[in-house]
Amino acid sequence: MKPNEIRETREPDDESNWPDLQVEREPRDAHAGDRVKLAGIGVSITGDDQLECICVSLADYQHFLHSTTARALGDQLAAHDGHAIAITIHGVTQTAGVNASRALRQTLERRLTEWNKHARANGAAPV
Repeated sequence: MKPNEIRETREPDDESNWPDLQVEREPRDAHAGDRVKLAGIGVSITGDDQLECICVSLADYQHFLHSTTARALGDQLAAHDGHAIAITIHGVTQTAGVNASRALRQTLERRLTEWNKHARANGAAPV
């Protein structure tokens, strides 16, 4: 991968493979220097031109998620609050320390709250 190159991951076409993610405690042998930094975390609502609703940015990856997958991610992050974690989204595993993990969870919850307001206003079910 080239320096500063952003890679994208997308939801699988087969809905039976959703959510394609897992959050667990960071393995003991993980190298702290490889963790996603606090500045490398972001969550945004995508535009109408995207199939997925939420974009989770972790370092040099942008993971595009459906709202239900984003909700599952939020629930798993909450279950591991206060711990360094390993996050696998669409087959890509990244690690994050306690502060970055908490920031991701909080930012994701804010965006999901925004998304739910938008969904309700347009007759869709919230997550």
